[in-house]
Amino acid sequence: MPPEPSPPPAAGASSPELVEDAVALELALRPVVDASVSAGEQLEERVSPVHLRALQSLESAGPCHVSVLAEDLGLLPSTASRLSDRLAAAGLITRGASPANRRATLLDLTPAGREILADLARARAERLSRVLAVMSDRDRRRLLAAARSLADAASRVGAQGTPTTRSAISAGD
Repeated sequence: MPPEPSPPPAAGASSPELVEDAVALELALRPVVDASVSAGEQLEERVSPVHLRALQSLESAGPCHVSVLAEDLGLLPSTASRLSDRLAAAGLITRGASPANRRATLLDLTPAGREILADLARARAERLSRVLAVMSDRDRRRLLAAARSLADAASRVGAQGTPTTRSAISAGD
């Protein structure tokens, strides 16, 4: 009887092999990250990098309380509230009373906010399509399969490197 496969390491656990693989992955992904950053820079006349990150967070979370935005961005709730004020003033998000708790502020993207994110996605896709164009069909398929696996693992771990527990609407602000 073959031995049971060992379970994957717990989130946050590292071994020399994982560290080595992480360094190799970071180096391999630099050109892709650079293309993504370059696409974002093209939008800087319309929106700052901090505002863009907040819009991406809201797109991922959907309508949510300020506290969810704060948690996702690693900000204090008061800082996230001021950030959401600026985004609302720019017409990129709405701020309204939560139906569940009228004292809590509910945030959501406006069509203008969604358009900025669509422009970013188009710019990134344009840059990535140039890279994919020089790859073989086989390599593209393998890359996409690996990228989906990486994205799935990243969504389970979250941006802060810990398992995600965020809900779309938290209990309060």
